[in-house]
Amino acid sequence: RDQLITIYLAAFAFIVPAVLDPQKNISPIVSSLIFLALGVIGYLFSLIIVRYRKYKESYWICCRTLSVMMTMEKQAWTKENIQAIFYNCLYKKISKLMKNGKLQKWLFVRKNLFSGESLYLVINAFISSSFTGIGAGMLANSLWPILAHFNIIIGVVAGVLLFGTTLWNY
Repeated sequence: RDQLITIYLAAFAFIVPAVLDPQKNISPIVSSLIFLALGVIGYLFSLIIVRYRKYKESYWICCRTLSVMMTMEKQAWTKENIQAIFYNCLYKKISKLMKNGKLQKWLFVRKNLFSGESLYLVINAFISSSFTGIGAGMLANSLWPILAHFNIIIGVVAGVLLFGTTLWNY
């Protein structure tokens, strides 16, 4: 997981200066497509981060389940008992985020706002949505140069939409 951001930043560090170098004489359409590709790659990395978060949460619930199981006699280790223990461990974790039988999503977000995974995702989402916004704005400007202000809006909207989508998936 941590190596993903390294790969992504390395791509950024080598590709972006090459694209922006005026001596390379890269067409604006190609430059915009490169930025869009970096944005898409970043979004795919964010999906990996989300998957890692799900895995980690499941892993911790399983560890708690095993801890409880170690206090039981081995004869009591039936499928039903293990599933009940798993459910109880899961419920114990989630019950702190419940109110009137409903999950309080904003409470969940607030409690996890400054976790390592959350900050990692926000950084990745910001970088990838920025690339997407820059790429979309550059592409729109290449296709419709007469609409310069509108093209900036296209880029900003594309970046904000990707950022919001990434955070929503999380």
